Amino acid sequence: MSDTIKHSMIRRLQLVLLGLVVLAGMVIFRAGKVFYVDGESYRAKADSAYIHYRQIEAERGNIYAADGSLLAASFPYFSIAIDPVAPSETDFRANVDSLALCLARHDGKRSAQEYRRQLIQSRAAGKRYLRFDNKVSYPELQAMKNWPLFRLGQYRGGLVVEPFNLREKPYGVLAHRTIGYVTKEVSVGIEGQYDGLLSGRNGQQLVRKISGGYQLPLHDKNEIEPEHGRDIVTTLDISIQDVAETALEESLIRHDAEYGSAVVMEVATGKIVAMANLTRIEEGLYFEKFNYAIGDRTEPGSTFKLASVLALLEDGRCDFNETVDLERGRCTYHGIPMSDSEGKHELTLVTLPRAFWRSSNVGISKLVHRYYRDRPADFVARLKQFHLHEATGIQISGEEAPILPTNPADRSSWSGITLPWLSIGYELQMSPLQTLVFYNAVANGGKMMKPYLVSEIREHGRTVERFEPIVVDPHIASPKSIAAVQKLLRMVVDSGTARTLKSPYYSAAGKTGTSVINNERVSYHQDIYQASFAGYFPAEAPRYSCIVVISAPRRNGYYGADVAGPVFKAIADRVHSSQLGGHQPVNAEDKLREAPKAKGYQPDLREVYNNLEWPVLWSASSEWAAVQSSGAGAIPAVQSLEFADRALPDVRGMGLRDALFLLENKGWVVTFSGIGKVKGVRRDEHGALHLTLG
Repeated sequence: MSDTIKHSMIRRLQLVLLGLVVLAGMVIFRAGKVFYVDGESYRAKADSAYIHYRQIEAERGNIYAADGSLLAASFPYFSIAIDPVAPSETDFRANVDSLALCLARHDGKRSAQEYRRQLIQSRAAGKRYLRFDNKVSYPELQAMKNWPLFRLGQYRGGLVVEPFNLREKPYGVLAHRTIGYVTKEVSVGIEGQYDGLLSGRNGQQLVRKISGGYQLPLHDKNEIEPEHGRDIVTTLDISIQDVAETALEESLIRHDAEYGSAVVMEVATGKIVAMANLTRIEEGLYFEKFNYAIGDRTEPGSTFKLASVLALLEDGRCDFNETVDLERGRCTYHGIPMSDSEGKHELTLVTLPRAFWRSSNVGISKLVHRYYRDRPADFVARLKQFHLHEATGIQISGEEAPILPTNPADRSSWSGITLPWLSIGYELQMSPLQTLVFYNAVANGGKMMKPYLVSEIREHGRTVERFEPIVVDPHIASPKSIAAVQKLLRMVVDSGTARTLKSPYYSAAGKTGTSVINNERVSYHQDIYQASFAGYFPAEAPRYSCIVVISAPRRNGYYGADVAGPVFKAIADRVHSSQLGGHQPVNAEDKLREAPKAKGYQPDLREVYNNLEWPVLWSASSEWAAVQSSGAGAIPAVQSLEFADRALPDVRGMGLRDALFLLENKGWVVTFSGIGKVKGVRRDEHGALHLTLG
């Protein structure tokens, strides 16, 4: 090889070596720059990919009933996991068997051997997160922190605790839609309306992402602690809410109805003490799916006749002596027939009160048509005076203003039959709550109150905002007109369409309604009705107003008094019996001191009359006796009852327990039906005795 070639090769090798040295230098320089100069920036970027702040949900505020009963609350729960790699080898080996045993006892689904195998395998595989319970209560968590290995803490023991809150309702589905709920898609009821206050403020916790997408807290405590949400105190009365829902459900089932609503309001303040809404899910099963009381506008039917009569009286167009021809229950307007709800009857000329408490469509419409057909705007003005075109402004969402034709000059919304049909509750749409607010104003002497569901907002037990009653209008009509319609509403219950609701223990006033359904759910159909009743009690000093609306009853009647009325009565009965402070004792005045009749086992009768402080001369010596009323203020007479061995005892007037004791001890097979005292006794086809109670 020549020297020239040799030198050329050496030079080339030198150049390659130089290039490699330069390249290595550049790499070293770049690595040094990355590590020492830009390292902090790159490390921050790396950390940001694996370490970040996680939102810690604040504990949601509670919702309470008026008496302090808990309606909705967030209870703390914890998701429990373990980082099998975190403990030292010594700690892990010393505690894995005992920990596996604790897990098996807690779970009850897998053996200690299975848990031990899983823990060892996860540690060997470098798995940093192994969850074993998604829902642990606070007391359970405190016990777990004393388990083997876990007692060493998060870093030495590998315990991973992730807190979360669950919203629970101690009373189950009671007032479900009114209390409401919040999801990603929808906010409903009080929960939805006050979500911002109830939610509080979330905290922050620093966590590190690990394989599998799991997150491990870097510290035991949060960097920013969450702030507890505020509490809401409602106006709801648990007892009245319960009876409203129960009575409503019973009526819906009995009449196989589609849905229904019942609302109870405190007359003087406008507080909503109960709001029940039920929808049929399947045959005989109902659930709160929609707040019909607020969000369902329908044609109210005959309950609207109160507004028509109040307008007539307020305008001075007629009084109680005004007469109208019912035309035996049928008339026509512009060729369109209108009939009374019971169809054809024999009545012709009647007074205004009788037309009202009979709920005559013909009578009320003819009176309104007689006095307003040439000035329909005057009638509309009165309806506006009663605020029947306005929303109530209730504190939860879902309400819309009533649909009321207000411009008789607009032929697109007003025709020749609008006035008579409007007067009996058609060609307009209102929600049950809007109707109730009007009735409540009548019960309140003409003072209209704004309905409300929330009375207080609290923070850590301290009231930060209080909602007081709001007067919408101190006088929706003159005292004379209000007193007149109050008298009419009392007549409806005493002797009119709602006479089956009359109670011997308290007075009530109200109006029945039976209308053909026409809304977005059901179109007009002659066989599909809406039954309603709106009223208040006690009539002479109203404390509560109530409306019940039941849609599409399919069996056992469809009239308001038969379908909606019993719900009203059940609510009124419960309130009367449970709130005795608001009622006069039945023996408070001499004129009421007439002892009730009773029949039964004499020692029991003595105890009852003694407790009621009724003086009775117990001259009878027999085991069985009958107490006979002797008139107001008189000491009742007592009659001894003797029953021959083989004779059938006369058990009529006895309570069921006493009647069964007497009859079954004489060898009779007895069946019974109904509630109350024994009204009748008969033998059935099998020779057994059947008792009818009532």
